[in-house]
Amino acid sequence: MKNSLKALLLVVIMFTNYLLVESIPVQRIDWSSFFPNAQTQNSEEHWFDTSTQYLFVELPSSDMADEWLDNSDILNYYELEEKSRLYLLIFDRKQQVSLLDKIDGYERSGTSVIGLEIMKSFTQEISYYAMYIVPFMLLLLLFITSVEYWINMLIEITAYHLFLAFSVYISAFKIDAASLMALVFLIIYAFTLFNYLHSGEIKRSTLAFGIVISVITTAISSLFLFFSDFGLISSFGSMMLLGLGVLLFYTISRLYLISNFHFPFSFIGKEFLHKKIYVKLVLLSFISIPVIATLFSSGVSIDLNPVNLISSSSKTMENIQEFEKRNLPTLPFVVEVSSLEGDFNSLQKFKELNSITKSVEKLVQGRLLNSAVDSYELFVEDSFENISQEAYSQYQLALEMMNSNMPLFSSSNKESFITMLIPLNTHSNDIALMIKDLENLNVKYPDYKIKVLGKISDLDTFSAIFIKEFLIGLGFSVGFVFIFFLFYCRNYRSTIVVISIVFSLGISMSIHALFNIEISLMTLLSVILFSGLVTDSIVHIFICYKHKGIECFDSVTKPIILSNVSMLVGLVGMLFNGSLMQKLGLELSILIATNLMFILYIMPSLLNFKMFKKCSDQDDSCET
Repeated sequence: MKNSLKALLLVVIMFTNYLLVESIPVQRIDWSSFFPNAQTQNSEEHWFDTSTQYLFVELPSSDMADEWLDNSDILNYYELEEKSRLYLLIFDRKQQVSLLDKIDGYERSGTSVIGLEIMKSFTQEISYYAMYIVPFMLLLLLFITSVEYWINMLIEITAYHLFLAFSVYISAFKIDAASLMALVFLIIYAFTLFNYLHSGEIKRSTLAFGIVISVITTAISSLFLFFSDFGLISSFGSMMLLGLGVLLFYTISRLYLISNFHFPFSFIGKEFLHKKIYVKLVLLSFISIPVIATLFSSGVSIDLNPVNLISSSSKTMENIQEFEKRNLPTLPFVVEVSSLEGDFNSLQKFKELNSITKSVEKLVQGRLLNSAVDSYELFVEDSFENISQEAYSQYQLALEMMNSNMPLFSSSNKESFITMLIPLNTHSNDIALMIKDLENLNVKYPDYKIKVLGKISDLDTFSAIFIKEFLIGLGFSVGFVFIFFLFYCRNYRSTIVVISIVFSLGISMSIHALFNIEISLMTLLSVILFSGLVTDSIVHIFICYKHKGIECFDSVTKPIILSNVSMLVGLVGMLFNGSLMQKLGLELSILIATNLMFILYIMPSLLNFKMFKKCSDQDDSCET
């Protein structure tokens, strides 16, 4: 087919893609999707409920809030007295989208805003990536290959995207920010596989087998993501599974229906790649990075606060910080104080509650929003030190008339609620330590049970779930690769493939520690994905290596380099964005770059060792 006809075909496919994409709605993500579906401590008698959402918003008057309350758009609202224009809105999770639309244009903050802001930020990043990074990648591809190859690859990518968009459309698949991020990654991954299709240096049957195994291992990794307790990770995994299924169908169909094209592309030769000096330099790097990280770093930390997925320099984060600076911190939590003996009708109990409230304030790096002690001082307009039985009795009677205030006591009067505020971007480790300190107050006050209500109370549990999913997903993915090569080559020496994964992960964790890069949900996503992706290159090497020995590197080095470099260019392009794409791009770039260096410089030398000699006789499986 002539290039002019191919260009026309490309335009038709792109236009059809545009029509399909425009007809697919994109959903907003919810704050709760960043956390696992674990049981949280809750109270039915307080405004802070895990089934509801909250929002801090600046309104010109309470009339709008009254109207929303009358129309059942919100469940309740509280006017924060010291900031007359600041309101705390409480609403059902189902009303979140419509309410956020109603307050559009007003300054607001809170966890319910995060999903919307991340969605807006991510949409802008996708546009930026498509307008600036993708054209650069295409120009780079054109520069190092040829016009024919360039057009062929564009047709492949757009045709695959058309198949995928059609599958999403007919299946009514729900698209959110995580799904869009998976889509970006799928396009980059598909591009690497299409490089093998067009390399023309690997036998078709061998190539088909390698592609099937590569996609299956990536799908296994995605399957573990799909079953994650974290909603965001699960959404990413479900899109990956759909995209990989379409990719496998398209690639195999394409491989056997249309003949391959060769592309004029020269690359550095085997002699350069395998020189001992370069092997030594790479080995030195692999050894020095962990050593330096061990000597000069303080270890790695896990941050599960989704707000910190947003770049600190982004407009969204600047707006949140400006709002909190102008008003109040906007991440609330409630400390429930339960009396084990007696109730808070007793003046003595109320005095002890004052002591507990002060202890809570000292332990929280934030500020008090509401408490019974604070409410009492406002009522009597006097210091708590001057409290009397008569004044306290009057306060208790007045509580029944103070409907506009937050609940301070339970109906039994045996529980009291203290509402605290901390900055929205507080590190999850700091929150976990704060919760432990608050729970330790139970030792200081044995007659009371003190606990934190809501999602943040389970951050330790969330961290444990995170680590568990991390290890299980990684273990099964690596285990599958290990078992596959063990049975395929029928020789335990072939399990050398695992060394590449272990080295890459070790270097990645060392870089995290050395440069104080926090481990987040994107790390979990990247590592499990990488454990499946890493087989993309290794499969093609070992399928040929089984038959050709070390000579297989002459056949597969060129497409491996182009595929990995193409993926790296796409991932590095994500670093110029913020939030989710930047985190994913950084994590995967480190892993894939390290793995590529290992494959090119270390693996050939290892395979030359006597103990790693080829595991069967030679044949022509690697020939064109």
